[in-house]
Amino acid sequence: MDIRKWLWVINKKILFSVLFLYIISISIILKISLVMGTRFQAGDLIFFYKHLLSVLISIILMCYISTLSKNNAIRTGGIMFIISFIGTAVTPIIAKKVNGVRRWIHIFGFTLQFSEFLKTFINFPVTYFLIQNKHKYNIILILICAFLCVIQPDLGMTFLLGVHSFSLVLFHGDNIKFYYNIMIIIGIFIVLSGIFLAHYAIRRVKIFFGKESGFQVNRSLLGIANTSLFSGIGNTYIPDSHCDFIFSATCNY
Repeated sequence: MDIRKWLWVINKKILFSVLFLYIISISIILKISLVMGTRFQAGDLIFFYKHLLSVLISIILMCYISTLSKNNAIRTGGIMFIISFIGTAVTPIIAKKVNGVRRWIHIFGFTLQFSEFLKTFINFPVTYFLIQNKHKYNIILILICAFLCVIQPDLGMTFLLGVHSFSLVLFHGDNIKFYYNIMIIIGIFIVLSGIFLAHYAIRRVKIFFGKESGFQVNRSLLGIANTSLFSGIGNTYIPDSHCDFIFSATCNY
């Protein structure tokens, strides 16, 4: 595709917004990598290099996908859904247990969570079944995908995948009877979560509302509290500061 034509038709506001977010993320990861690389004894810039490679790959993919025709985009999305579905299905079997869960697969030095891709590319089959008025297939598909997330276990991803899929159904909005099926799916989600994630979920909820103490959350809040615009940065130990608690680490380091 001609680069001049591509630059003319592309949404420049979205493009430059994404690039701006990339610049911010690179600066944050560089700052955190200097601390986390030493902590893991893997080199000061190991996380920075991995993030930079991920950014370059994502920019290339973003530009490539933006040049696809409608049919090729649908075909690509369908293939990516199949890959992410298979990856999510085999994750509980081949992934190593980390902090009591199996969510990540190590491939070529990278740690991939296929359920993240599944959450995105489920758009394509769900939308297709909605257009074809095959609502029963949608129910089966959403339940299977949710079950694959539940057994990892990953309550947050199960919730996000369910809400994301339901939003597509609600926006389609031409089949009132299907809303009853949505309620059935929500009920099954609750039952599955109760079976696989009872203690895990309850403890997370208690920590969120301050009913129970959590080490990582406490360290995160302490790190933010020790930092201000006038007193400078703090020096609080924050676990998982390169992923789940990156915000508090950004404030603290």
